Amino acid sequence: VEGCRSSRCADLGIHPGSGCQRPRMIGNTLRGCSQGIFFCWGVRYGLAEGNLIEDSLRYGISIGHRDTDNIIRGNTIRRSAEIGVLFRTDRGAGRSPDRCVLEDNLIEDSGRQGDGVAVDLTGVAEDVVICNNRLVDTRPPDPARRRIGIRVAAGVLRPVIEGNTCQGMDLDQLDLRQAP
Repeated sequence: VEGCRSSRCADLGIHPGSGCQRPRMIGNTLRGCSQGIFFCWGVRYGLAEGNLIEDSLRYGISIGHRDTDNIIRGNTIRRSAEIGVLFRTDRGAGRSPDRCVLEDNLIEDSGRQGDGVAVDLTGVAEDVVICNNRLVDTRPPDPARRRIGIRVAAGVLRPVIEGNTCQGMDLDQLDLRQAP
């Protein structure tokens, strides 16, 4: 899928479906969809690059259930209502987005209520790389919510998180693997 526009979809802007191998989503504009790009079950060796994703009603990008070895690079993700990029784990180990790379993206103004999280690495994902992203919040401070650059769940194994730049965040990184 290259150079396409998808606007105000009731659900998914682009949906590489179950078992997709090597899908390419390049240079698309996705606005006002529930989720901009939704990697379905077992998507492998995919590339999401240079996409503009704005005003998602939930997530800019959601990747999870056995979606392994994918690259999400050079995208601009703005004003996602819940989370900018969600690494989800459906049903535990062996079903996580292992060995995926999130690099060189701009993720801006994530979350409208509760914690505003740019990148949420949930569950038990293994060997995920999150590097050289710009995580920005331009909105005025709000005592009702925290702005978090990257949140790492307690069960995540061996993530590589480096070279990311956070601006306007209350917490650049919240690592739940570390005991308080």
